[in-house]
Amino acid sequence: VIQVPPLLFQGVTSFYCPSCPDTPWLWQELCKLKLFSDEDQATLEAQILAQEGARGSYRQCPRCQHLIQRLDPGALRTPCLPCSQQAGVLYCFCWGCQTEWKGPSPHTDPRCPLQAALQDAPKIQAPRSSVHGCPLLRACPKCRALLSHTGQGWPQVRCPECRSSFCYRCLGTCMGYQCAYPIADRQLVCSGDMETLSSCTHFSLIA
Repeated sequence: VIQVPPLLFQGVTSFYCPSCPDTPWLWQELCKLKLFSDEDQATLEAQILAQEGARGSYRQCPRCQHLIQRLDPGALRTPCLPCSQQAGVLYCFCWGCQTEWKGPSPHTDPRCPLQAALQDAPKIQAPRSSVHGCPLLRACPKCRALLSHTGQGWPQVRCPECRSSFCYRCLGTCMGYQCAYPIADRQLVCSGDMETLSSCTHFSLIA
């Protein structure tokens, strides 16, 4: 049996089958095994969300409020196992704007607040800045956290959510003050573009 509380105290938020260590177990799959009482599950979920970097992999379902671990970091369509079991049909929500995902096609609801924020963000107007001409808002390419550059310092930034580094200008992994690549376009939310997909309700100001 997986000893979840001790693992959480060690900062571990990814769990694996004790018999076959190479097989990951999602949090919602562990909860399905009824290893915890409702009270213990709520306590453990609060501890998971308190772990550094967990926000990029975990989110509460907008319908049942249970904690859901992300299946695919590159996909926004997120199934909720508890809601699907209760309703008898697959229930999915958008990882970005946390609204119900309707139909099999990409979620392109124009009311998505994240898409509106990224598309309408003005460009940074600071000719002496390394990020001059970049959109004021970016989404971390790894965990999709919503970020904004202060306009000071290097374009190389570190996401405060998942701790990954990327270039604010090109969204790549180039290093140094100068970036030889063109400025990446505004990112698209829920469009099916897996290269520049962005989503997150958390916001951070970075430099």
